[in-house]
Amino acid sequence: MSGEPEINQLKQQLERTQRELSSYKVAAAQVGNQLTEISRLNQEISRSRIEIDLILKTTSDSMRLVDRDFNIIWTNAAMDRFCGNKSPTFKKKCYNVIRSIRCETVDCLLTRVLKENRQISEEITINVNGVVKQAITVASPFYNEEGEIIGILEDFIDITASKQAEDALRESEEKYRNIFEAAGDIILLLDTRGRILDANHKLLTLGGYKREDIIGKKITKLIGIILPKSIPIILKKFLQRMAGKTSPPYEAQMRTKDGEIKDVEISATVIRREGKIVAALAILRDITRRKKYEDELLKMQKIESVGVLAGGIAHDFNNLLTAIVSNISLVKERLNPGDPHRKMLTEAEKACFLSKDLTQQLLTFSRGGKPVKEVIYIQDLIEESARFSLRGSNVTCAFSIASNLRPVMADPGQISQVINNLIINAYQAMPAGGTVMVGAENITLKPGNRSPLPDGNYIKIFVEDEGMGIPREALSKIFDPFFSTKSGGSGLGLAISYSIVNNHGGHILAESGKEKGTRFSIFLPATSMKFIEKNSPRQIPSPGSGRILVMDDEELVADITCRTLKHFGYQAEHVPDGEAAIKSYIKAREEGLPYVAVIMDLTIPGRMGGKEALLKLKEIDPEVRTIVSSGYSTDPIMANYQEYGFSGVLPKPYRLDDLRNVLQSVVVESDL
Repeated sequence: MSGEPEINQLKQQLERTQRELSSYKVAAAQVGNQLTEISRLNQEISRSRIEIDLILKTTSDSMRLVDRDFNIIWTNAAMDRFCGNKSPTFKKKCYNVIRSIRCETVDCLLTRVLKENRQISEEITINVNGVVKQAITVASPFYNEEGEIIGILEDFIDITASKQAEDALRESEEKYRNIFEAAGDIILLLDTRGRILDANHKLLTLGGYKREDIIGKKITKLIGIILPKSIPIILKKFLQRMAGKTSPPYEAQMRTKDGEIKDVEISATVIRREGKIVAALAILRDITRRKKYEDELLKMQKIESVGVLAGGIAHDFNNLLTAIVSNISLVKERLNPGDPHRKMLTEAEKACFLSKDLTQQLLTFSRGGKPVKEVIYIQDLIEESARFSLRGSNVTCAFSIASNLRPVMADPGQISQVINNLIINAYQAMPAGGTVMVGAENITLKPGNRSPLPDGNYIKIFVEDEGMGIPREALSKIFDPFFSTKSGGSGLGLAISYSIVNNHGGHILAESGKEKGTRFSIFLPATSMKFIEKNSPRQIPSPGSGRILVMDDEELVADITCRTLKHFGYQAEHVPDGEAAIKSYIKAREEGLPYVAVIMDLTIPGRMGGKEALLKLKEIDPEVRTIVSSGYSTDPIMANYQEYGFSGVLPKPYRLDDLRNVLQSVVVESDL
């Protein structure tokens, strides 16, 4: 059949079409499956991006994405907070928001990441919108799908607070380490077994030990540091501390590496951690000097006790001398100037006053008495004091005293005491005898002189012996209290002399050499004030007139003073104390016969003395004229009587002329 081939061909085409259709269906199914997978993957990617974005936005690290031109193209919330939420950071240059000293340089962190194509991290100081912070920065390359670097991802971890804490901790550690090292006491850090873990620098300066000498050793085993007799005490006290008991500081002794013994005060305190004792601090305080001062204070208290006793003796002794001197003066007054007995009486007067000066030596040092100054020419005083001190000795005295010495403002008794002390010192330096050279001259110190004194006019007194001299190492200590190079010496004479000269505004120094003797030099300021010669012949003043009240508890002194006043032409009455003086003064005013002056004893044991009585008299009569008199010549009132309201001063004992002169200035001259 002619149509049969076409039918077969059509069948074949149909089968082929069916096969192709079947393959298309399979392919379509595969495509559908692929589209479904793609859709799922897209959803996963979208979800992942959301999660990543959420993570980036919620992480505590501050993160930002910067392009290759350093423009900020993305930030997370933490970065916004890190920057202070001041303004949007997008499309800004990274270095305009967060800046370090490396920005816009070849050392810029981002520049290095782009150049080296690697992650880089560093700790830097940055300025974030004007706020300085410390941060750890991690910068990583950011790639596209082709693997090209299109930017940098920066991660900032703010460590400002932790750095501040570290700095504070370091400063605290340095501060306490400095305190530990600079402490004036030895500080030892001990473990619970008493082993030394650390020691400060004071151990080196005071004890001479180094840390390596003692670290790891037990404090009770350090025989070289703590004397054996102290170890049981230390161990007992230390264990008490470690047991939590309190114990007061205690004294022990310490031997330095050089063998010197030091007195120390030891205290300990425990260090606790979480309620447990983990260590202890032992503090050793050097009290060697304090112990020495305590010993010297005890000596001073003894001297002060002697001074109080000497003061009482001096008061009574000077009262007796006043009676003796006044009687001698009255007898001299009745003798003719050429009578040979006048010279003998004058020598007796001098001996009385030299005897009085002996009582002042201990008083001056123990009581710190101020000098009662007057204008004097000092040459006679130097010679008399030196000769008196060497009477009966095997030492002679040679003098080299200028005849034109300037006058000085000084306390004659105290200066005599200085000369006496130096002469005795020279005498003791020459037990086999010899000669003491004593001299005086005028001297002028010019500006820039090497002495501690200001420039000006002075007199220089020197005392030089021929003894063995003073060792160089002792020369700087000879004016210290209780220091003496002589066996059995008290160490007070030169200290007293130094105190007296210093109170006169002067200076004393010593020069000595081995086998060359010792030379003491005294510098006293000269004065331009006029000197009045007390014993020079003069016109006897006209007789006095008026009533004078004498207040003194010593009957002998009161009687001779009243007799002397009557000899001068005054009317005199005597009362024993301040209460009686006030009553007599009031009565005399009421009777219209007031006293022209009152001579008042400063100290009357158990009753009102001159100081208290003056205050009462000032209330009664502000113009009252009072003269203070006392055997306690070291009392500050005697040195500064005008500051206390007195019109004149009359130290006991006094000569006839002393009493006449003070009356002349207080009574006669005041009425002119």
